Amino acid sequence: MREKMKALKRTLVFTFAFLMLLFTVSCKKDISVPEGYKLASNLDRVDYMLFVPSDWIIKESSTMTSAYVSESDKTSISVIQRNKLDNEEANAQWWYDNYYMSELKNSLGEDKITEKSSEDFTLDTVAGKKFTFDIVLDGTTYNYIVVCVYTNASFYAVTYTSVGELFDKNMDDLNGILTNFKFD
Repeated sequence: MREKMKALKRTLVFTFAFLMLLFTVSCKKDISVPEGYKLASNLDRVDYMLFVPSDWIIKESSTMTSAYVSESDKTSISVIQRNKLDNEEANAQWWYDNYYMSELKNSLGEDKITEKSSEDFTLDTVAGKKFTFDIVLDGTTYNYIVVCVYTNASFYAVTYTSVGELFDKNMDDLNGILTNFKFD
């Protein structure tokens, strides 16, 4: 009888350990990919989920997440994330003015950039700002929409870039991408 009790205890301990291992392995976050979309972000590197239309092309990078429509339509979406430094204000407007736009103006020159509008915008329940501007390079006007937010001790910029009529043509895709964007 005593041997049966020891065997039963060993079996229970083994079963419990096995179930705990199974539970731990299966606790990986279940990602619900919206119909017609695919996950573009590498969740081993970033804490957000960027979903793009399933026919878009994902460009792998260690510094950002990005995708574009096709080889003939380079309309693109990209996400950069940067941790907030101690001397920075924790808001989207500050980061856009003092980092994002400042870097662009320093590298391209202020005369190449035309800022058009800004408005409040919510990205996955996080309040932020949405900015539009154009950049003219070598006679070509590039149209931009940038959504900036601050959360999880980081700044995030989701940037949509296109040219000419493709800017409006792909606007439904942009709206779907922004609607489906999720922070992890």
